[in-house]
This record gives sequence, C-alpha cells and structure tokens, in this order.
Amino acid sequence: MTMVHWQALVGAELRVELRAGEVLLTTLPFAAAGLLVVAIAVGADVPLLRRLGPGLYWALVLLFGSLVTLRQTHADRPARRDLLALLGIDPAVQWTSRATAATVLLLAFELVLAPVAIVVYDPSLDGLASQGAAVVLVAIGVGALGTLAADLNASARGSTSLVPLIVTPLALPLVIAAVQLHEGAAYGASPWPWLVLATLLDLSVVLAGLLTARPLQEPVT
Repeated sequence: MTMVHWQALVGAELRVELRAGEVLLTTLPFAAAGLLVVAIAVGADVPLLRRLGPGLYWALVLLFGSLVTLRQTHADRPARRDLLALLGIDPAVQWTSRATAATVLLLAFELVLAPVAIVVYDPSLDGLASQGAAVVLVAIGVGALGTLAADLNASARGSTSLVPLIVTPLALPLVIAAVQLHEGAAYGASPWPWLVLATLLDLSVVLAGLLTARPLQEPVT
C-alpha cells in the first residue's frame, strides 16, 4: 500500500502543476529571458559568452529552481496535511512523494532550459555523460532541499519567502560541483570526485527529510 500511496501522491502533485503551469509557463520563460539578457549585456564577445554560459546556466537553475520548490508550499496546505494524516498515510511517504514531484519538475525545467543555453552561449559539450549526471543530481538535491525547507517553514509557521533563502545557500555545493564537472571535462580531469560529492549531499538531504518528516508534521497536524 505504501507504493500505491506514493504513486497516487506523486501523480496528484504533477497534475496540479499541469493544470497551473507555474513551472513551464511562468518560471521557465523568466529563466530563459535571464539567459538572453545577460548575453545581450555581454555583447558579441563569443569566447567570454562560452566561458560564462555553464556557470550562468547552473546559477539560474539554482535560483529559479528554488522558486519551483516554493510552488509546493502553496499547494501543501494544513487542511491537506490533516486529510492525509486522517487517511493514515505515513509522513515519510508524503515527504518522499513531494520531493519526487519537485525533482521531476526540476528535471523538466533543466532539460528545457539547457537547449536555450547551448544556442545562446555555445558552450563546450565535452563530458556529456557527467553533465547529464549533474543534471539529475542537482534536480534531486534541490528538490529534496526545497521539500525539507517547506516542512521546516510550515512547522515554524514562517513566511513562504523563506524557502528560497534556505534552499539557495545549502544547494550551492551542488552547483559548484556541476560547474567543476564542466570545467574538468575541458581539461580531461576525472569527474568522480565531484559526482561522489553531489551524490553524498543528495543522500544526506534525503535521509534528513525522511528522519524529520514525522516530527516536522506533528505541530501542523
């Protein structure tokens, strides 16, 4: 039954986003506009654009990804939590389903934004396998961090604007690892140290979310 509950909750989260279109119809166009504005501001300096492209892409993924995680703080109302508690759904399952939905949305965001960055900045495409792994690891980490921050915020009854302020600094190591993977690929460096670092960070956040899911929901329910 746990897997059934998880699948149902993930499906519900994604259906809400499909109806609202906040990520792909609002957040994504602003991120793409950010890439274009910086390129216009830099001008026709192609070598500089190529150097800036990867770092700017990951910076926008982090900043706008934090806004993607903020979306779920509006959907995860106390009444919804009360209903799920009455249905007997484990808080860990609830947390995992919301983190999974956030990760899926972030993956879609990254994959749609990436072609814009490639066309505008023409970065080096060396190390595509490690860059693909970075896309997945950053989505998992930011999605899990955003879900954990949303629970912390709800437990403290704080403002939803605090969620990006919590997520952004904690997710910086993931972005640094992603940028270093791209830089290392240009020089033939091994990607494994950065991949291991990002993986360990993701596992730490997921474990923290699972361990704190029940106590963080108790004050609300």
